[in-house]
Amino acid sequence: MNPAIPKTQSVRIATAAVLLLAVAAATLLAAPVGSEAAAKKRSCKDVVVQFEPEGSGGATEIKVKHIKCKPARKILRKCIGGTLENGWSGTYANDRFHLRHKKQRINYLPVGGGGCIPVRAA
Repeated sequence: MNPAIPKTQSVRIATAAVLLLAVAAATLLAAPVGSEAAAKKRSCKDVVVQFEPEGSGGATEIKVKHIKCKPARKILRKCIGGTLENGWSGTYANDRFHLRHKKQRINYLPVGGGGCIPVRAA
């Protein structure tokens, strides 16, 4: 301990330093690394499309990545109606449709009819 600094002031400085280190460590541990926060999949509400004169199609268990639910559901409505949005590609695997555009991903479980991706019989 430095004799020029009173004991109570040394304790305050040490306490402040420990507190500062604790806050910095907690901030670093809580912050996601890189694009980890955006990379998490999130669930969206189901989509139902009515066909004329009778019938409907839809999507359930919708999972999205790097895209918000509202635009994803709009893309799905078009897809279920038979039109794949420009720039998007799609595949069908494990009973789910998988749509992708650059980093954006949408996958869903089809319900009823309709769709923008041809499905091959297994």
